[in-house]
Amino acid sequence: MAGNGGGDASNSLVRKDYNDMIDELTSGPVLALEVRCGVVEFRTDVAGPWDVKMAKSLYPDTIRAKFGVDRVRNAIHCTDLPGDNVEESSYFFSILSCMDGLEKR
Repeated sequence: MAGNGGGDASNSLVRKDYNDMIDELTSGPVLALEVRCGVVEFRTDVAGPWDVKMAKSLYPDTIRAKFGVDRVRNAIHCTDLPGDNVEESSYFFSILSCMDGLEKR
């Protein structure tokens, strides 16, 4: 994830649906959860594969299988690249802490 708020054009080269994913992630309320132990197991057993069709076929009890619609609207975002976890957690939680401060005003 880009440190500039997700608008890094180079990310759109990685996935053709990058902008759609950003729109989806910012379309409504967010529940942020930082998993520090058992991350691989969480991604496999709880979240499921990012491809909803695959999740429904191979991991039918996962969040994506139950609530996902397609690859963009797959119900949950999980970091899947080693090393991105620290940057993504910092990014999301810094935004949420700023928003929390605004709501208390």
